[in-house]
Amino acid sequence: MHKRDWIWFGLAWLTCIVLVNPIGAFPLNDDWGYALVVKHLVETGEYRPGTWPVMTLFTQVCWGAAFAWLFGFSFSILRISTLVLAISGSYWIFRECLRLGSSRYWAWIVLAGLALNPLYFHLSFSFMTDVPFTVAIIGAILLYRRALETDRIGYWLAAGLATIAATLIRQPALLLAPAFGLAAVLRRPDWRSLIRTILLVGLTYGALLWYVHFVGLEGETPGAPGSLQPLLRRLRFPLFWTLLTHRGGMILWYVSVFLFPPILLRSISLIADFRTTRKWVPLGAALVTILLLAIFSWQEIPVGNIVEFFGLGPTAMVGRDTRYMDAPVVYSAIWPLFQLAGYGIMALLLWLAYDRLQQFSNWPKWPDRTFWKLGLVFFILAYSLYLLLDKYHFDRYQLVILPALLLLLTPGRPQTYPRWARVAILVFLIAMGLFSVGATRDNLAWNRVRWTVLQSMIQEEGIPADQINGGMEFNGWYATAPQNPFSFDHKSWWFVAEDQYVLSFSRDLPCTIRNRAYPVRSWWPGPDTLYVHERAPVVRRDTIFSDLEQVVSDSNYLQSNFPEFPLAGVENRVTDRRHSGQHAFFLTPQNPYAGKIRLQPVQACEAITITAWRLGNDRSAGIVASAPNPDDFHTFQNIFTENARADGWHRLRHEIRLPEDYPSDQLDIYLWNPVIDSIWMDDVRVIWRRVQ
Repeated sequence: MHKRDWIWFGLAWLTCIVLVNPIGAFPLNDDWGYALVVKHLVETGEYRPGTWPVMTLFTQVCWGAAFAWLFGFSFSILRISTLVLAISGSYWIFRECLRLGSSRYWAWIVLAGLALNPLYFHLSFSFMTDVPFTVAIIGAILLYRRALETDRIGYWLAAGLATIAATLIRQPALLLAPAFGLAAVLRRPDWRSLIRTILLVGLTYGALLWYVHFVGLEGETPGAPGSLQPLLRRLRFPLFWTLLTHRGGMILWYVSVFLFPPILLRSISLIADFRTTRKWVPLGAALVTILLLAIFSWQEIPVGNIVEFFGLGPTAMVGRDTRYMDAPVVYSAIWPLFQLAGYGIMALLLWLAYDRLQQFSNWPKWPDRTFWKLGLVFFILAYSLYLLLDKYHFDRYQLVILPALLLLLTPGRPQTYPRWARVAILVFLIAMGLFSVGATRDNLAWNRVRWTVLQSMIQEEGIPADQINGGMEFNGWYATAPQNPFSFDHKSWWFVAEDQYVLSFSRDLPCTIRNRAYPVRSWWPGPDTLYVHERAPVVRRDTIFSDLEQVVSDSNYLQSNFPEFPLAGVENRVTDRRHSGQHAFFLTPQNPYAGKIRLQPVQACEAITITAWRLGNDRSAGIVASAPNPDDFHTFQNIFTENARADGWHRLRHEIRLPEDYPSDQLDIYLWNPVIDSIWMDDVRVIWRRVQ
């Protein structure tokens, strides 16, 4: 790397950092959960992963803790620790392109394509795992190249350690060892290569098992024995076909758009050859594939979490959609055109992939570097399969594929490119850079305002944190409550105890009064105001409970601690299974209903929490809350459970808030089993928060 390159490289990153400004005492996205682990480690010396992170996280926590020990714990310091890794990863990619034999122009295009990528750039200004994981993957890939080309044990050991470090951030790094190990066996098919590959895979997986045992998460952490079963179940048809067509097209679209510059440069020779050879088969196959994928995946894009139409970063707050729904109408016209262009780039990528595959036809006479690229192909395919099968999918999960593909596309010698291609790439990179820098800056700016408002409410106004719904990061960091059921008509799912105060981009929220507004200075068009909403105070809180033991005299009702609110369903009681006492409800296909309570008089905007204990193999049975006429209001909750017991009982929880236009002064609550399997339910509790 020339001195001039160093200067431009440093100035570019420094300018971006100054424009975005990473300083701020607030978390972003999910990194509040990771920051809690770092904070506890620094303060107590104990490594204790929380319940929110589902990845291994260990390497990243150690990295963040090192910065926190040196400079003190803060979210700003943790973001800076990620920036150090992000800058290092982009430098490694630049240097590797030059070592592979490409021109400085290509290396700068690859560097800009990675560093200014919206996913990479935005996540560099957080303590999320994506950038540390990606940089660890980059380091491992580069070490595998040295190992395959030199066959020195030191490089193999270093590559294995880098793989373990990446695996202890996120489990899918396990795929590196078999991918490059298989490439090594194909390069030199002997016992030595096979044993080395087995040892490499075994040590990596053994390190993961050690971690799972070390933190006491056997059977809980993905990557523990048996955790592959959910992925393998999704390999079955027709589910796998659905995932392949819908999610596969989405993954290819994102990769194609983000890799437009190198795809265009590598496709120029293809286009030139096509003018003379007229080979329609690969081009036609690519176009037909794109057409089919577009039909299935069009509605899946954008998948969200980081790239949210015309901004960056999630808005995990009440009324989150308002932030983008209020954006200028012209955006709605631009997005479909941009999406269509992405499918065009995808056609180029598939056409290029078909051409590249033909170069692998002369095995085993490949040079050593080709086997390294084969390892890249194995890793990309394996990781893409993981993305297809994983239960959860966000756009940021695809970030790992990008540097691997950038290296795979890098030519082995300098090439010249036409001026029109250089101009098109320059325009693309400038547009992507402006979007990444501006949208990341806006994301931190509105979060800075949000947390200033929230801290003022807590410290100056004396409002308890558990009375505020300030968004997922706020309620998660302050641990205001356990996770709530996913509900459109009551509290947010993210750890909200009582949402007496709600912070939102929405100007109006149901059942609230808007009492404050705070402007946000943004570079990009869109909502520029945060609002604090307040609910009517709760004047009375009644807790109705029945253990199903006492029958009301001369009736078919069961007593509760409020005589005016008995439960129906004496005929459904049994004694063979129960959560407490001697009785429980037994819900069968012949008697699917039990425990009906009628609350009266209820008012609009009152909040009601219903819990009941459930036992049985089927999870379809649940809790219903309904107006006397179900067409006016009807909700059902059968999924969200908590406080599981060893004997199989789970507590089911349903939370509702009656809408502003609730048409009655009565609310019916009952238990319902809509399927053929029989289940038991016991200990019904209703918490009724009455308002003025």
